[in-house]
Amino acid sequence: MNARTQTIILVIFAIFCFGCKKTTSHTFLTIEDPEDNSLRELKLSISLPPEGVAPMGNGLYPGLVFVHGGSWESGSRGGEGLANEIDTAASKGYVAITVDYRLTSEKTIGGQVKYPWPAQIQDVNCAIRWLKAHAGDYQLDTAKIGIYGGSAGGQLAFAASEFNQDPSFESPQCEHNADSSVNAVVTYAGAADLIHLWENSAIMRPKLRNLLGSELDADGDGDLEESDRTRLSLASPVDNLSSLNPIFMVHASNDIIVPIGGSHALLNALELLGREPLLVELDRGGHTLGGVIWYADILMYEWLDSKLRGAPFSSPCADKSTCEVVVPSENK
Repeated sequence: MNARTQTIILVIFAIFCFGCKKTTSHTFLTIEDPEDNSLRELKLSISLPPEGVAPMGNGLYPGLVFVHGGSWESGSRGGEGLANEIDTAASKGYVAITVDYRLTSEKTIGGQVKYPWPAQIQDVNCAIRWLKAHAGDYQLDTAKIGIYGGSAGGQLAFAASEFNQDPSFESPQCEHNADSSVNAVVTYAGAADLIHLWENSAIMRPKLRNLLGSELDADGDGDLEESDRTRLSLASPVDNLSSLNPIFMVHASNDIIVPIGGSHALLNALELLGREPLLVELDRGGHTLGGVIWYADILMYEWLDSKLRGAPFSSPCADKSTCEVVVPSENK
């Protein structure tokens, strides 16, 4: 194929691909294995607003970071529908990324957790720094970045917002010349209070043990020693609030994996600080918001548009900070 033919093909593609999605993957952090010193690349996927989607008045687009769940031990940046969700966000005018982070399921030769806390938040923060460092490439407004997380990803989204002043949550191997702050937080069934989670969800106890890389509740009676409570507290969003960011939480009342009491605890703590929280309690859906996530997604984008773009938002809770919502059938 000669150069002229290649040029013609590229022009034809450009004409017929007006509005096509623009999704690419990038390495944002290279880490060294603590055992064998091998190198491993952590990646993110980014989707850009297609042609025809206008930026904000300043000529820039807001950003949106998606963090997957999976009890800190499983999942990937493309799971939970996030590979498609970043395209949805891009179509709504966001520079959207979904990120990988180190998982607690990775073990050493001796069977210990290879990457305990805070490896996970270090990785998420590095991805945010990568995004900001490349703002000029993507017409990104670095002062308008939201973050979304579901379940364990919710804990990481909270942490990205609230633990931002702690240097131990920044990877020493992250070399991007930018900070990791965000400006708005959305969580679905987010793990907001890890002590409450321990006390009310037996299924999550081994996940929390792995997260901290320790033998919490060594005698197995379910009761935490004071030192264990301290360790959980240091990784718990409700005990480490430090920003002024608005926070929007969606949680189903019948979630038995991450019970909604943790979200209520965070709501109360935020209100005591004079913050701007909103908790929408859905009447069904369980931990994954099955059958009602469409409703949550509508609220999420409307709320984010209000916080990052200045668009109007009609809260289902009116002027209250929380309310219970009976979700209509999707076809209504």
